[in-house]
Amino acid sequence: MEITIASDMERNELFAELSHEDEQWGEIIYDPGLGIYKLEIFPSQAGRTISLNLDEAIRSLQMAKERLQRMGYPPTDEQR
Repeated sequence: MEITIASDMERNELFAELSHEDEQWGEIIYDPGLGIYKLEIFPSQAGRTISLNLDEAIRSLQMAKERLQRMGYPPTDEQR
């Protein structure tokens, strides 16, 4: 499983892209309005089921969240 910290022109915050076998299957995004991290899951582009090792997925999700936190998400009041 791969984690890429990314940004784009349409968003103010960084997000973590989650990929498996070169296919992005989700993102972790910090929602400042709700004060929570959200997991967005995407359907397979090839129309197939994406099967993940649960323990690896849990570790990767936690690692992605920790990487976003180390990069300042959620931002403190001083960073906003």
